This record gives sequence, structure tokens and C-alpha cells, in this order.
Amino acid sequence: MRNESGPKFPTVLLAVVALILAGCGGIEVKDMVPESTDTGGKRFEQSLKIVEPIGGRKSVFGVQDYVENGEMHGALMGAFEKANLFASVTDSGTADLELHTEIIEVAPSGGMNMTFAFVTQYWLVDPKTGDEIWRKGVNARNEEKLSETWSGAARAVKALEGAVRDNISRLIEALASAEL
Repeated sequence: MRNESGPKFPTVLLAVVALILAGCGGIEVKDMVPESTDTGGKRFEQSLKIVEPIGGRKSVFGVQDYVENGEMHGALMGAFEKANLFASVTDSGTADLELHTEIIEVAPSGGMNMTFAFVTQYWLVDPKTGDEIWRKGVNARNEEKLSETWSGAARAVKALEGAVRDNISRLIEALASAEL
């Protein structure tokens, strides 16, 4: 006679998987957009087109988190719209300047606290001439502490989102101090 009391194996397995996934939320574009960036009140009269970034990779469940090109593009669009640094910002059609982005490295450093380094190369191009008029490499790091986020997977995601957020903030600050 079989013991019918107690949970069955599939029910327990589903419960464990649900708990694991609850702490494994993916990258959120809105969480990579800086709340505010100091532009010193500067505003360029040119329009800016944000070109689809290159170098991003798709994250794979159970493996290191990455930033996809589309996620980075969305974060850049949101950040530049908020910063109000250019007369207008678009991702299609033509503009006075084009911002190109290459994601060079996404590097985690694990442990009880999770740190991510996010390294990019940005450059502005005059689309009428094809000339590069400005270039900047940006390296940003962000640490998410165990005391702030219990789940290791969630801690990694938050650390990466913070590194991207800081990277974009540094980009906008660098552009605000540039002479274009």
C-alpha cells in the first residue's frame, strides 16, 4: 500500500523551482536609466540619433548575466530623453549627430557582495560627412551588497544594472563637458 500523505515529488520540485525563479529576475531597462545626470545646464542645439549598440550578448539562465544590444539601446534612449542634453533624441530617421556604442566587457566579481564592471566605447559621428567628432571609453563598476539583496541571482542583476546606469551617467556627464 502506498503512502498518500505528504507532498508528492513533482509538487515539491515545482515549489523549489518557483522559489529559485523568484530571486532570478532578469535585467530591466528602466533600472539601467539614471534617475538624473548632471549636465551643468548645458544643452546642444543638435539632434541626436542613438544607433543600435554592438557587442551585447543575450543572458543565459544559470550563467553570467549580460546586457543585450536592445536593452542597452533602450537604456540610452531613456537616459538621453531624461537628460535633455540635445534638442531632440531619436532612434530612427536622421539627426545632426549619431551616437554609436560598443559594449566591450561585462565582468562580474563574485563573493558575498556582487560587483560588475561594465566597459563601453562611445563615439559621435556626423552622418553628413561620416567623420567621427568625439570618442570616449567609459568603465563603471557597481557593487550590490548581500545585506541589500539576499538572492545571489537578484544581487548579480542589480549589480549589473547599477554598473550600466553609472556608465551611462558618466557618458552624459562627459558629453555635457565636451565642445561639439
